[in-house]
Order: sequence, then structure tokens, then C-alpha cells
Amino acid sequence: IRSGTANRQAFRRGKTRVLTILGDEQGLDFSGDRTALNTQKAQLDVCYVGWQPGDDLGALKERICQAITDPQGWDILFFAGHSNEAALVEGQIAIAPHTTLSIRELTPYLTQAQQRGLQFALFNSCSGLDIANRLVDLGLSQVAIMREPIHNEVAHRFLVQFLHRLAQYEDVQTALQNSCQFLKGQKALTYPSAYLVPSLFRHP
Repeated sequence: IRSGTANRQAFRRGKTRVLTILGDEQGLDFSGDRTALNTQKAQLDVCYVGWQPGDDLGALKERICQAITDPQGWDILFFAGHSNEAALVEGQIAIAPHTTLSIRELTPYLTQAQQRGLQFALFNSCSGLDIANRLVDLGLSQVAIMREPIHNEVAHRFLVQFLHRLAQYEDVQTALQNSCQFLKGQKALTYPSAYLVPSLFRHP
């Protein structure tokens, strides 16, 4: 782990803490993601933050930023929703209908989270190359993204497999590789080449 990423044991013990940001659900269904996370509650302490109909968008942005910088810190940052490559702002995530947050806007908050023990980020959303590059540049040791648009069902199937394998104490790289092999074996006819989309970025 790069020196910029803090040691988890310096901050907390016990269950792995996961901050889950649920973004704009238009065209998606997060119920499966919630179920997959809650199934691993013996190992994971999961906190959810996200948009609800009627939310003030300014307050939503503030709530997300405050959650990221929770003094207890997080081990994993998980985002589900829509995202896009946007080099000028280092990637962006859709947090509500017609509302995005750029990684550039989130950088100071992510830096604080990293200083409080954040080890890994997973963006179960489309086209995350700019996001991954920026987070690794910030010093986060491992970032998993979808490098291209991906169908909601495939993203969900991937998450279920990935979390299950992490719960079996596989490391992130091995869990991602085995989850992709599952997609290759089980979804090759329905979603050809989908197993090539999940990608792990890490320091050399």
C-alpha cells in the first residue's frame, strides 16, 4: 500500500466499514445491490447515503460529502448508479436526476477519507476510467471500475460474486478475476464480452 493510504488498524477494528452511495436510479434497480451488501452483514458494516424524491439537491451534495469524511472512517467506498468519463473534471457520478458530482469536487473529501483509512473504492457504474485514474493518482491503493457501459443485470451479478468472494477472504484482485470468470462462464451467451468490462486499477 502506498504511504499516502493510511493503515486501517490505526483507526478502527471489527467489521469492514462500507460507505455506499446510491446515485440516480433511473433505468436501474438498486434492490439487488442492497440485498448483496446486506447478505454480507456478518463481515460488513454498511452505511447508505443517496437521493430520495423531494430531496434538496444542495443538501444532498453536502450530505454525501459529510458522509465521506465521517470521523470513524471507511474501508470501502462503493458507488452504484450512472457515471461518465469527463477528463476535465476527472470523471463524474450522477447522484440524482440531472445532477452530478465530479471527482474534482469530491477530491478534498476523498483525501480526508483516505487519511482515515479508506483502502478501496468500487464504482459499479459505466465508463469509470477517468474516475479510476484520478483516485489512484490521489493515492488510493485499489480502485475497481467498469471501463465501458455495462447492463444493470451484469453489474448486479458481478457485485454479488465480488462481495461473496471478498467474504471468503480472497484479496481484491483475486475476487475481481474470479468474478469476471463467473461472468465469462455464466453470461457469455446473454452478454458476450461482459467479463472484460470490470477492471482493477492499483499502484505499480
